[in-house]
Amino acid sequence: MKPGLMGDVLAGGTRAFLFAIFVLALLVLLAACTNLASIFVARAADRSRELAIRLAIGSSRWHILRQLVTEAWYSQWPAAQWGRCLRLRCCAL
Repeated sequence: MKPGLMGDVLAGGTRAFLFAIFVLALLVLLAACTNLASIFVARAADRSRELAIRLAIGSSRWHILRQLVTEAWYSQWPAAQWGRCLRLRCCAL
């Protein structure tokens, strides 16, 4: 076997199968992103009433912004740490 690209070796059936797997993975990723977006929209709709009440009782916009940023930070931090651990584990192999 001479050196070259793997695309030269793969037959038509294998290439079509790999393309189908790639398209399926993209569809799963699209569904996950759509689900996450709908969760964020639902959360924002629920929070709008709470934020309006907080503004009405005299809370400053700075305090509300600080609360929202803090909640966002603490909700994404565990996921970032899991991603970091996976990256370190995969790169160590």
